[in-house]
Amino acid sequence: MGENVVVDPSSRNPMDLIPKDHSYLRYMGSFTTPPCTEGVHWIVMKTPVSTTSDVLAEFKEVIGGNNRPVQELHGRKVSVATGASKVH
Repeated sequence: MGENVVVDPSSRNPMDLIPKDHSYLRYMGSFTTPPCTEGVHWIVMKTPVSTTSDVLAEFKEVIGGNNRPVQELHGRKVSVATGASKVH
């Protein structure tokens, strides 16, 4: 925070990070890093993507780590969106 970063726009295309199929799952959850506060809208692409270890290392350098194990649903509803439709 508070740090200015200059990014070469030709270095990464954000569209390369998501699959061609834009179907996704959506649910309410919490942050994965302390304080793990609730109220986060998670959007998870249904189709997995792969990347190189170099790109993943760059991503982790910017974002940081995931400090929380996978959690049970605990009654949360998961919405599924495919194209223009959304199913609950």
